[in-house]
Amino acid sequence: MHIRMMERRVVHAARDADIIINQSLTTVSYDESMREYNIVASVSNTPNTIDARELMRSALHVVLLDEFSDVTPTPNIRVIVPPALEEDVPTYCSGVEYGLETSGISFCGATAWINEQVNGGNEWMTVYTLTLASQAYNHVLDAYPWRDHEAMKALIPHLISQVLQHIASGGNHPVAKGNVDAILPPLDAVLLPFDQSVVHLDVMSTLGGVQPTSLFHMYEVVHHIGRTQKCRAQTRQLFECLFIH
Repeated sequence: MHIRMMERRVVHAARDADIIINQSLTTVSYDESMREYNIVASVSNTPNTIDARELMRSALHVVLLDEFSDVTPTPNIRVIVPPALEEDVPTYCSGVEYGLETSGISFCGATAWINEQVNGGNEWMTVYTLTLASQAYNHVLDAYPWRDHEAMKALIPHLISQVLQHIASGGNHPVAKGNVDAILPPLDAVLLPFDQSVVHLDVMSTLGGVQPTSLFHMYEVVHHIGRTQKCRAQTRQLFECLFIH
């Protein structure tokens, strides 16, 4: 089944359940090794309470399971819902209420509340990182006249899926620190090592002897050099390969 078609089905199924999908953060990918689809559905609606948030998550999960009941094997579905606007406030309780033999104040309510905050914080960070990744990659596309614009744009859903995999495994994806190099054409595909070193000299000269902080930083400087000043043939070659002018 075509990935784009499945993404549209996610949006339409959610809409039927009065849930708005954040399409830029919703991805469908196919795991060749496991021969199964992975669906990440990100919700735009912000629930009022934690209970409403969990209900929305459960409801959309059930809706999507039903929507893709024709897909074998059943896709792995993950639903991401933004943190609730109002968090439940913990209340003190007696030990008897928690099945304890002793009376007095129990800390179970506070513990449950703290755990919920941690889980909510993790979920918020997931939403934040995915939003950052989507916006950062799209900003890179819009900032310069890339020759490979369409290919780079088509790569974004896969990159978002990679970010989610990093988060799920407890890792920290480079894009969370502002590194967007993953969406760029690799330098090795354009220039030989010697030519790369020549371009590097041009870039460092423009930066006043400072090293570029990333591949994207280097490409930005190359774009500036190519448009505004004379440069070595290798830098001109890279500029021509990367940008339309």
